[in-house]
Amino acid sequence: MTIGAMNNPGRDCVDEIRWIGSHGFDFLDLTLEPPRARPEDVDPTRIAESCAQHGLSIVGHTSPFLPIGSAYATVREAALREHIRALDMFAQLGVRKVTLHVDHRRGAESVDDNVQTNLWSFARFAKEASDRGMIPMLEQFGEQFAKVENLRRIFDGVPELRFHLDVAHANLWRAANYADELLDAFGDRLAHVHVSDNVGGKDDLHLPLGAGNIRWGRMLKLLRRCGYDDTITVEVFSSDRRYLLHSRDRLRALWDLHDLAPNAVENDVDVP
Repeated sequence: MTIGAMNNPGRDCVDEIRWIGSHGFDFLDLTLEPPRARPEDVDPTRIAESCAQHGLSIVGHTSPFLPIGSAYATVREAALREHIRALDMFAQLGVRKVTLHVDHRRGAESVDDNVQTNLWSFARFAKEASDRGMIPMLEQFGEQFAKVENLRRIFDGVPELRFHLDVAHANLWRAANYADELLDAFGDRLAHVHVSDNVGGKDDLHLPLGAGNIRWGRMLKLLRRCGYDDTITVEVFSSDRRYLLHSRDRLRALWDLHDLAPNAVENDVDVP
């Protein structure tokens, strides 16, 4: 397992890289989004130099706010053009894998229609990413995409698409965490993971690990069971970044404990 952190798009990108690199993370989860990290806001040469200086590889993360599921084809096309601009920058940086989020926002159109418009965008995004040598990944979010059957329609329609599991998102919109269902269905496609905590409901709080109600021992057990041992981003947002560092250290301790005492991890024992 390698552990990364995401740049805060409201801050200078290179300053963010320096902080992440100087605090012992393995990679940068580079998000290109407003207000200060759109492709036109950042310098790929400076990003590459700073990442090289700190020994950071890069995972690509596109903006979740572009309406790729819009019922308007012209709007979807414009959103896709913005994502292609991000892909071009990621390609310059040698990024190997890149995330696109499902778009759950809809008006009066049906869930089926929304899934279909998402599929339209994912098929095109995946081709553009693959043409640039990158692995395209789907990150799940939203009530209709808390259902395996809706995600499956997109994965079945885009065979090259890989799965980006956001564990915190799998704790929303349903009565209990359903990461196990997602991994049972798409674990063979799993290529990246985000972790943060919340208390269920509909609010993606990005709390430190242990501050919500997610059973982290169980989550790591599920990941290990499907053979995952790759990139995990700690997506904890706070003005006090000690919470981010604590979450990273807790993740590492639980992961290492699994090798020594998997039953203890399953039972969510307290880890210093």
